[in-house]
Amino acid sequence: MGEMPMRVLAVLALCALAACSPEARVGGVPVPSGFQEYRTGQYAFAHPAGWRRTEESATLTVLAPPTPDGVRDGHIHVQRYRDYPQDFATVLDRFRGIARLNHYRITLSEPAKLAGAVRAHRFEASYDLRLDEDRRVPYALVGMYALTKEKTLVEFMVRTPRRSAAQASAILSTLRLRENG
Repeated sequence: MGEMPMRVLAVLALCALAACSPEARVGGVPVPSGFQEYRTGQYAFAHPAGWRRTEESATLTVLAPPTPDGVRDGHIHVQRYRDYPQDFATVLDRFRGIARLNHYRITLSEPAKLAGAVRAHRFEASYDLRLDEDRRVPYALVGMYALTKEKTLVEFMVRTPRRSAAQASAILSTLRLRENG
């Protein structure tokens, strides 16, 4: 009986140590069927299994395999900007300006709640991806900008053919930030 409290203390100590690691501070990510999780010390999310990830510096790109018509069924772009010098409204204005230049039709623009963010904003947009002179594919963009209390801006954008827009929303719904970041 004297050993039981020691075991309990050991388990509690291990749990406390795990909670102190950066990755433990990223909340649990719901992983839909057929998806896989991607986790860093700053954020985590799930994407369809079989999508290819490449990371360069603070930018992560996740690409779906091409479909028979040559269009990728999805593209995730995640960018982190540490010590972001501008205010959050400037980020949103910049996105709106870029959207106009690229002929995106913004269909949703609203503040969002995201654990670990002091401010977050969700966008949805539609646009036509031009394949060549005669062919265009209707595309959807679902994205979020989030600012942490450490002044790190996270840009999370998912682009898919409009026929896969529900998949883009499912991916975005899994995004989690480090709680204390």
